[in-house]
Amino acid sequence: MFIGHLGVGLALKRADRNINVGILIFAALFFDFILGALVLLGVEHVVVPANYRDLHYLTFSFPYSHGLLAAFLWSTLALLAAERVWPKGKQPGTRIPWIIAVAVFSHFLTDLIVHVAEMPVAGARSYMLGLGLWNHLYAALVLEGLLVVAGLTLYLKSAGNVGRPAKYGMILFMIFLSASAIIGQAISTVPPGPRALAVVWLVQAIVVAGIAFWLDRERPAVAA
Repeated sequence: MFIGHLGVGLALKRADRNINVGILIFAALFFDFILGALVLLGVEHVVVPANYRDLHYLTFSFPYSHGLLAAFLWSTLALLAAERVWPKGKQPGTRIPWIIAVAVFSHFLTDLIVHVAEMPVAGARSYMLGLGLWNHLYAALVLEGLLVVAGLTLYLKSAGNVGRPAKYGMILFMIFLSASAIIGQAISTVPPGPRALAVVWLVQAIVVAGIAFWLDRERPAVAA
């Protein structure tokens, strides 16, 4: 899942308008960012199934980035880090650290729906979780699309003083990402190599979140 995570990040803007949605999107993609780094380090691994042409999905060994216990730990670290930036009682938006932690943990919950049983509870040898919606590819892609639509709808109701051009820009940006991701997975027959994918996950999280951050930045109100 990729665009589904974006939908969650967009939706969480509704919880507190003081936080830039780019931060929430990076938080929602954070596990894939960690996965990319760990694949490059040889700690986690990407597997291309022999029948990938039919399945259109990869499998993984990723206990440190996508396991249940790891998800709790990463979310807790995100909470503690965010509390350094938004300390309690110092400024508006003291819920923000918790919202960021929820965005980080949401990655596990949404991936749980689509991944096959490969997401460990507490380490590589523990019980594996995963509902396997990717085995019904078009249903999985529809779900991702619906998450983006719902998230974008909530975002647009919460965007505040970003201006119409920025809102239209966010809509077009999400349409572009959604179309690219859905069509790409639906027609893919040969995936990139693991190292290339790892670089994509690293760069993708930074670039997508950076563009969203730029679009969502507050702009001075224009006097009538």
